[in-house]
Amino acid sequence: MLSRNQVALESNGNTHTLRYKLVLEDTKNGVRRGQWAISLSAPDGKLLGQTAYSSTLTVDPSPRSVDAFTEAATISTLRSLGGWMQSNASK
Repeated sequence: MLSRNQVALESNGNTHTLRYKLVLEDTKNGVRRGQWAISLSAPDGKLLGQTAYSSTLTVDPSPRSVDAFTEAATISTLRSLGGWMQSNASK
C-alpha cells in the first residue's frame, strides 16, 4: 500500500523513519480501544510529525481485523506524510 502511494521503503542511515506503535486500552464490555501512534523522523532523528489513529477492537481481534485497522491508519496518514517531508525539505 505504501509503495502504491509512492512512499519508498528502505533501510539505511540516509532515510526517514516511519514508526507505528500500537497502544491497546483495557477491555470494557468485550471491546477495547486501539490506537496507532504514527511518527516520521528525519535521517538525523529529528521528529517531523506525529499523529494517531484510533478504533474499537474486539478483545481478541483476528489477524484480518488488525490488518484492516493498520491499513486504515496508514491511509489516513498518507497526506500528512507528504506534508511533513515537504515542510522539512523547505527548511
